Amino acid sequence: MSSWPSWPSGSTTDGRIRPPTKLTSFGHLKGDWPHLEDIDDPVVLEAELNRVRTEYNRVRLHAGTGYVTPDDEHYGRGPAIRRARKRGLQEARKARIKAEP
Repeated sequence: MSSWPSWPSGSTTDGRIRPPTKLTSFGHLKGDWPHLEDIDDPVVLEAELNRVRTEYNRVRLHAGTGYVTPDDEHYGRGPAIRRARKRGLQEARKARIKAEP
């Protein structure tokens, strides 16, 4: 299931395909995947947006969700991941303190 709706795209006066307005105003998309602005072919752009959508939802960690993926949060894995991370940091701190002379 896609978390991004589909919007019709348009073309610029020079004939280049313009990504949909809603997506061009989405800062992370342009910042993390700037090559999208250079894609002229709508079929290639659609395929690349599908790839980016998967990466955005399943791979990229998001600050707003406590550095878990949207899929982790959606499927209920987020709280357990955050707890495990906190435990790991606490254990690393204890080990560091113990190792100090």
